[in-house]
Amino acid sequence: MAISTISVSIGQLNTPIEIQRFEKQIDDYGFDKSVWKTIARPRCKVDFDDRLIRQILREDGVDTTSVKLFTMRYIANITTKDRIYYKGKEFEIYSIQNINENNRFMRLWGREIEPTS
Repeated sequence: MAISTISVSIGQLNTPIEIQRFEKQIDDYGFDKSVWKTIARPRCKVDFDDRLIRQILREDGVDTTSVKLFTMRYIANITTKDRIYYKGKEFEIYSIQNINENNRFMRLWGREIEPTS
């Protein structure tokens, strides 16, 4: 059985994003404060991935959230607990792939996080 390989061109990695990690800090009054801290600012190729469209039933109808596919250089220790900040929007990391399993490039699938009202 042949193993398929994925090719990535460095020139395609031209869109900046931020990878953020949730952490707790103590504010000036000694209380816990939850913040998202940027841990990396890679450049990516961003694609739309329609295989993982999520539909949300709301009182006024059905809302659809699509998934974006972020291809970038490999960064160790990124997990699905982290998030992506892209063009002023937050994306939960749904899945992570180490392309060709050689720690050079990776893909992150991100679903837009719905703002809370």
